[in-house]
Order: sequence, then C-alpha cells, then structure tokens
Amino acid sequence: MRLCFPAMRRLFFEVVIILPAKSKKTKCMDIELVISVALAAGLIVIVLVLVIIIIYQRWRIGDQNVFIERFIHQNEEQRQKMRKAGII
Repeated sequence: MRLCFPAMRRLFFEVVIILPAKSKKTKCMDIELVISVALAAGLIVIVLVLVIIIIYQRWRIGDQNVFIERFIHQNEEQRQKMRKAGII
C-alpha cells in the first residue's frame, strides 16, 4: 500500500466551533418547525374538506337518482296503461 499511495499530510487544521447556548440558528429552526407544522395541518384540513365535499355530492346525486328512477317508473306505468287503452 505504501508504494502505491505515498503518505499524505493534512492540508487543513481541525477547527472546533463552540456555539452559545441560545443562538440565532435555534430560533430560526423553531420558526421553520412552526411553519412546517402549520403547513402540514393546513394541508390535512384541505384534504379532509375535499373528502367531505365529495361524500356530500355523492349523497346528493344518489338522492336525485332516486327521484329520477321514480319518475321513469311512473312514466313506464303510464305508457303501459296507454297501450292497454289503445291510445299509443
């Protein structure tokens, strides 16, 4: 190994930085955390509202279909009565 790779010296010194107990970085991280949690909560609320709207619209359409089905059934009954009477 020594033949292929000659000994290398460290080019840079190791630097140790001691941060104070309360720095601007922690305050910024707290703000980022609050913003991310608020955005996540808002997204969840929007998705839930859209799901509720979809369920409500399907329920309304189902009720309208019942009335349309009743109308078609009555129309068919009247046609059969008219055929029996010889009108059609």
